Amino acid sequence: MTLPLFEDPVPSGPRTVTLVRLAAEIARQVAAIGPLAVEGEVHRPTTGRTGWVYFTLRDRAAQISVVVPRPKASRSRTVAGERVRVVGALEWSNDRGQLQLRAEEVLPVGAGAIAALLAETRRRLEADGLTARPRRPVPLLPEAIGVVCGADAAVRRDIESVVAARFPGYPVVFHETTVSGPGAAVSIVEAIRVLARRPGVEVVVLARGGGDATALLPWSEEDVCRAVAGCPVPVVSAIGHEADRPLCDEVADLRCGTPSLAATAVVPDGAA
Repeated sequence: MTLPLFEDPVPSGPRTVTLVRLAAEIARQVAAIGPLAVEGEVHRPTTGRTGWVYFTLRDRAAQISVVVPRPKASRSRTVAGERVRVVGALEWSNDRGQLQLRAEEVLPVGAGAIAALLAETRRRLEADGLTARPRRPVPLLPEAIGVVCGADAAVRRDIESVVAARFPGYPVVFHETTVSGPGAAVSIVEAIRVLARRPGVEVVVLARGGGDATALLPWSEEDVCRAVAGCPVPVVSAIGHEADRPLCDEVADLRCGTPSLAATAVVPDGAA
C-alpha cells in the first residue's frame, strides 16, 4: 500500500521524503487519473529495437511523451505531422523520471488521415488478392446463423424482429463483443473465430449500428479483414448505415446496408 506523501499537521518548512517515496506518490496520483483520450500532432516518431513506438504528442501550447507497446503498435498509426487521437493512461517512469502517456490505441483524426490509413490497408489486402477473391454464396437454409454484434440492444432487436417476421424461432446465435474503441479489432477477430467453430453455424453476420469514421475504424483493421476473408463459412457485412463503407465490406462474401437487410438476406422465408 502506498502511504500518503503529505501528512497532517502541515510542517512549517520543506518536507523531507526519500526519492523512492516521492516517485511512488507521483505514480499513485497519476494512476488515479484513469483512462484518457487526447488529441494532438505526432512529432518525431521512432521505433525501438523491441518494436515499441515512441513519439511526442503536441499542440500549440503543450506536449507529452507517448509510448506504444509492441502489441499495440501494429494497429496504431504514427505518421509525423498527422493529427491523432491517443487513447491510454498516464504513467510515471521511475528510471527516467518522466511522465508519459502509455497508448492503447492511436487513431488518425480528420478525413484525410483516415483516408490515407484505409488506402494503405486496402493496398495490402489487394496485393494478397483478398478483395478480388471469389465470393461464397450465402446458404439458402443454414442450420444456424451466427451474429457478431455489440451490446447494442437496437441492433439485436432489429435482427430479432426480422427473424420473427420471416421465420419465427429460426436458430440465431448472438456473440456480443467490443465493436469500437481500444481492443475492438482483437475482440471482433476472436468473435468471428468462435462463431465459425460453433457446430451448426453456416453463415456469420457482422452487425453494428452507425457511427463516425473513427468509431467504425476497427471494422477496417487489417486483422479483421483477414479474419473475414479466411472465415471457413460465408460472412455478411452489415456495418453502420448505407453510406458507411468500412474495409470489411470489400472482403466479405455479401455486403448489406443495415443489420436488418442482412438478416433479411440470411434468414429464410418460412412461408415460402
